[in-house]
Amino acid sequence: MLLLESVLKGDAKLIESTQDTFQSLLSALDARYQNKRAVIDTLLKNILSVGKANDSPRQLRNLVDIIKRNLRALENLKLSRNNLSDALLVHILEVKIDSESQKLFQMENKSSEILSLDCFLNFIEDRARILEGISKNCTTTVNSNSNKQSVKPKQNFSRPKSLIVNSHNKSKKCVLQNCDESHPLYRCSKFKSFKLSDRIDCVQSNKLCKKCLSFHPNTNCKSKYNCFMCGDSHNSLLHDDSKINNKNNSCHEEEDTPLYASPHSSTTQVEQTATSFCCSTFLNRKSILLCTARVFIRNKENKFVPVRAILDSASEINIISSDCANFLGLKKEKLFLPVSGICGSIQNASRKVTTSLSNLNGNYQWDIELMVLPKITDFSPATRLDVSNLKIPENIQLADETFYIPQKVDLLLGCELFFEFIKADKIRLNDSRLILQDTCFGYIVAGSTEPYSQINNATSHCFLSRGMDTLDKTLRSFWEIENVTCDSFPISEELNYCNEHYEKTHYRNSEGRYVVQMPFKPEIEKISLGDSYQMASKRLNNLWKRLNRDPTMKFLYSEFLREYKNLNHMEEITNCNLSNDDGYFLPHQGVLRPSSITTKLRVVFDASAKTTTGYSLNYLLCAGGVLQDDLFSILTRFRKHQYAFTADINKMFRQIEINPSQRKYQKILWKEGPEENVKVFALKTVTYGTTSATFLATRTLQQLAKDERKNFPIASKVLIEDFYMDDCLSGASDINQFMALKKELGKLLLRGGMTLHKWCSSASSESDLYPFNYCEKQSTVKTLGMMWNNCEDAFLFDISTSSTTEFTKRDVLSQTAKLFDPLGLLGPVISKAKIFLQRLWLLQIDWSQKLPSDIAQEWSSFIASLSYVKNIKIPRFVLRPNPKEIILHGFSDASEKAYGAVIYLQSVCDPSDNNTFLLCSKSRVAPIKSVTIPRLELAACLLLAQLTRKVLNALKLKIDQVLLWSDSTVALSWIDTPPHLLKTFVSNRVAQIQELTKEYHWSHITSKNNLADLLSRGIDAQFLVNNQFWFQGPDSFNSLNSETELNQSDKNYLSEFKSKDSVCLTVKTSALFDDVICVSNNFQKLIRIISLIFRFINKCKKNSKECGAPSKTERQNAEIYILREVQVRTFGNEIHSLEQCGNVTPNSKLKSLSPFLDSQGILRVGGRLRNSILPYNSKHPILLPAKHKVTDMIIQYYHKIQFHSGPQALLYNIR
Repeated sequence: MLLLESVLKGDAKLIESTQDTFQSLLSALDARYQNKRAVIDTLLKNILSVGKANDSPRQLRNLVDIIKRNLRALENLKLSRNNLSDALLVHILEVKIDSESQKLFQMENKSSEILSLDCFLNFIEDRARILEGISKNCTTTVNSNSNKQSVKPKQNFSRPKSLIVNSHNKSKKCVLQNCDESHPLYRCSKFKSFKLSDRIDCVQSNKLCKKCLSFHPNTNCKSKYNCFMCGDSHNSLLHDDSKINNKNNSCHEEEDTPLYASPHSSTTQVEQTATSFCCSTFLNRKSILLCTARVFIRNKENKFVPVRAILDSASEINIISSDCANFLGLKKEKLFLPVSGICGSIQNASRKVTTSLSNLNGNYQWDIELMVLPKITDFSPATRLDVSNLKIPENIQLADETFYIPQKVDLLLGCELFFEFIKADKIRLNDSRLILQDTCFGYIVAGSTEPYSQINNATSHCFLSRGMDTLDKTLRSFWEIENVTCDSFPISEELNYCNEHYEKTHYRNSEGRYVVQMPFKPEIEKISLGDSYQMASKRLNNLWKRLNRDPTMKFLYSEFLREYKNLNHMEEITNCNLSNDDGYFLPHQGVLRPSSITTKLRVVFDASAKTTTGYSLNYLLCAGGVLQDDLFSILTRFRKHQYAFTADINKMFRQIEINPSQRKYQKILWKEGPEENVKVFALKTVTYGTTSATFLATRTLQQLAKDERKNFPIASKVLIEDFYMDDCLSGASDINQFMALKKELGKLLLRGGMTLHKWCSSASSESDLYPFNYCEKQSTVKTLGMMWNNCEDAFLFDISTSSTTEFTKRDVLSQTAKLFDPLGLLGPVISKAKIFLQRLWLLQIDWSQKLPSDIAQEWSSFIASLSYVKNIKIPRFVLRPNPKEIILHGFSDASEKAYGAVIYLQSVCDPSDNNTFLLCSKSRVAPIKSVTIPRLELAACLLLAQLTRKVLNALKLKIDQVLLWSDSTVALSWIDTPPHLLKTFVSNRVAQIQELTKEYHWSHITSKNNLADLLSRGIDAQFLVNNQFWFQGPDSFNSLNSETELNQSDKNYLSEFKSKDSVCLTVKTSALFDDVICVSNNFQKLIRIISLIFRFINKCKKNSKECGAPSKTERQNAEIYILREVQVRTFGNEIHSLEQCGNVTPNSKLKSLSPFLDSQGILRVGGRLRNSILPYNSKHPILLPAKHKVTDMIIQYYHKIQFHSGPQALLYNIR
């Protein structure tokens, strides 16, 4: 009886029986709870209401336990199962598990027979066991020293390692009884050799944690990492893949974002571009093993954790899955990287991460930049492989010990580091096509083999990822050319440093040549450059494979380097110590240039190739900065000379020697044939391909001009102003000056050991006076990207167009970027291309989407018209010989589509003899956001002001007049208005215009005569041929006078003025008292607070030095203040009347109390008691409102101190 009562709980414990006996209580319980129908209903409800389980092993097993427990109870109630009940329960329970488990259940049970409930429950138990066996082995974390100078790769160093061990594990001795070594269990080779079932039994029998294999329960494990095969909560060594099938069949691609997205993905910014091809086919015979490896990657906690990677030599970018990036907690940086796939489909990578990569032993480490994509590929391999017949040597360490099990891929490591991973050893397994290749991570397994089981629709993958920077560079060049900067670039700290370094280190040898030093970064002493020999040797071997396939290139390559040696630009090093990593080996490759007249092949040197430490020579060098004028300025100045010439310095870089102490950084490997011995050479001159080469070359030209200025004043000026890199574009106003300049310039360069060649001149008769080459009798040469016919002294254009009939936005952008016209001579044509490109942006057409038929037809017509530019010839010389006056005319105009500015030079010899020629133009498309026409006209005026300043700075020519024209009276009125009166948008632009053109005159012109009108509308090329209005302006520039008075009453003009609004200032007194009384409900505490506030105020006025608790006087003053403030807020009218008249108004509610103000301004009760002998406060009580917080506080205070006295006693005490 007592035992039964002790186990009863809840309502059952409250049941009363008729007798106080065991049998009576048991009968009462039976009567209450042995309701078979109610019990069955409860059990069925338990089954049907079971919660949905995710892919957690615990939840899956909980689901199975609930079903079995309730089914067992139902069977005890004599309810049997049958096929119908099993079918119903399987149907109900299947939706209770996660979608991935549902998919695997269907794939495992392909029979058309009715599935039993036992089959379903067994599957759930197996699934739970599989998921439970998957956990990331995080017990070994490779800690990196956070104080290292750099995270660049360093070889042959030992990193500290930390082992996470439970405090109960006093000894590091292995858990296995037959293993006497001291190491954690996951490093035990004997444990790894066990079968999976034996490993699981070992863990369970020793009661080890399934995640980190340490001595603590699973629930107490602090490890954050799971199985790196499936991501579940167990160690990777306990992973059971027998029940996992290929869950990423191609028919389910919609569940994950693939590497290759649909053609409808797009981006509106092109900063970096890569092409990635991923090809999938369906096979059922052989399985292909990709190069997978377990690599260690640094997470946000500065620890290295293992992830699975594919090594792909066909990829130019490195990729990380978004899941892995989130798991590592790496900081993501924004970028715009369209990744293009098969058939031009695009996946946009909008984030990248930067971290470090290492192998298991930590003796290799690399910095790496990874593009973040939602997914890299499906499980790899596609199916489980049969490796029982593979005889893998026992003494080798595999890079991926579970290479044969389908698993997810976290990283794709591209060609940037691929060949640094590869080592020399390679093993072929049996007679199969499987190969073991040694790498820094261990041996990778690659090739084809038989699958473990025949699975239909097994997927195979092919990756190819390459950079698409050609369009990017072309487009960037296009926009840089279209940009207008009227101010010079500021001198950077790096440029200052490089200039100072050059001044201190350069000198001239006995031949007059300059000897310079490369400007290394100041922190170079803290960095080890590392060994580059192996890298250069591999590159040389790969180069010879290519040369052997191309005899022509082989011949040109050998001749180039033979000439390099014969000219003493490089020297052989016979005693080079290859084991010493001092210095740097430059890999090299050939670039064919069939269009070049003098050099068909050019060998370029790769100073960006990384060494064993991950650094390159270019990383350690300073780039310097820009020292010469930009392309626009030099071409503009080239047009002012009556007699002009072009030339370039022969092998400019190689005429400047590198200091012998630094030549060790310019070593190369070369051999005359594939079977010849490799020789080591040191390049003795400035080398193209190094970061500092351009700065050193251009800085040397300026130094030569400075050193020889006294002897060659004219040529020195040309050397500074008219050279763009090694190209010279200059001239003179008469033939004598012209010939003297050519002769002087040649002598000046000879002083520095340099010579000019590829002379080309517009003078037709000076060949007898001074010998020069005409580039093999060619009359048209290309100089700085512009085609110049020196015989006709005119600029020509030849734009290559695509023959395709179907266009995409990428095609439009590519063709637009090819319109190379630095001076804007074809401005209206370029403007139309810009307007069309903006239309595509507004239509939100994807990069690879075909254009709509009407738009494609319009673009096709525009492309066809580009062929007419071949018929356009624009005079180079824009002046008349010996003009009396030179006038610069500038025009601006705007439309809803675009706005632009164009500049002409007018040469006046006499009033009836003058000529005008187009000098340059620039255009902009209108903003996408709607802007009023007057504002666009003002923007056009600003563009004209900037272009005018740019041209005047470039010409270095005396201009007698500068006349600027616009057809917008509103914009001109704004320009004549003080900027501070205008709204921000207009004010900022007007201020800039006034600053840039304060010495010039703005005038109005009709739209008919506005030459910039063509820029604002854009036209096809055929309408530009022989268009005298564009190339030479209206018939008479003399008639261009201000034709309209400015209308400053126009509503558009007035709308941009700042409005003069009246400002009303309302001052609200601080409600200090109302805030303070809310602080406390205790009246005495309130008095103390107010007294302390008054003390603080007095101290601020330096009138008090009180300290400690408030004095009696301070408390009395605080109390008076409180009472007075309450009265003022409640009886303000009465107090005012008493102060003014001495009496309250007749209608006052206090009239019967005869109120008066005492000496402290407190309102008190008057009346007949004033003649009594009572105390003053009793005769004249203080008046307080009945409903006020302070009144309530006073009553509560006295009520408490009087020990809760009655109402009458309380009122008596208060008064």
